Amino acid sequence: ERKKAEEKAAKEAAKAPKQVDITLKHAVEELASQIVVNVLSNATVMDVRLAAMAALGEKKLSEIKLVKRQGTGALVTLSNETPIGTTREFQVMGRILKPDGELEPSDQLEFKITSIQDYTEVDIAIGADKTIKDLRAKICQQVQRGPVGQVQIWAGERELKDNEQLSMVSHQ
Repeated sequence: ERKKAEEKAAKEAAKAPKQVDITLKHAVEELASQIVVNVLSNATVMDVRLAAMAALGEKKLSEIKLVKRQGTGALVTLSNETPIGTTREFQVMGRILKPDGELEPSDQLEFKITSIQDYTEVDIAIGADKTIKDLRAKICQQVQRGPVGQVQIWAGERELKDNEQLSMVSHQ
């Protein structure tokens, strides 16, 4: 009798949720970054998103979206209610996965970017020490579209090149 009770207790303990590490990797190659968060094994996608927000010091839930690639390569957002199950690695769209304190402090430049396709405008704040390539990646991150390689940035009649420093461009 006692042995059966011990076996049953051991099985119940094995079923109990445990702390697990979840690796989150950015889905956009140009924004390659990752963090590890700790959640219970019975957590949902929402629990992982909230843990990531806390780890990053992020205030907006919309900056942390868990996604998966479909057969076509398209990214699909995972539902908040989805249990993580045995999955221990997820792809993420949104902000770069580095805590705010780890981002290098620098002078911020403000750019107003206008799409020539639909004339929508977006304001982008980025460090003055960054390049045009960094700005292209930041635009894709903020508007959640890509690929980065298809974004062209022009100042007047001239297309700006990836290696140009933003601090030089901002004076044009």
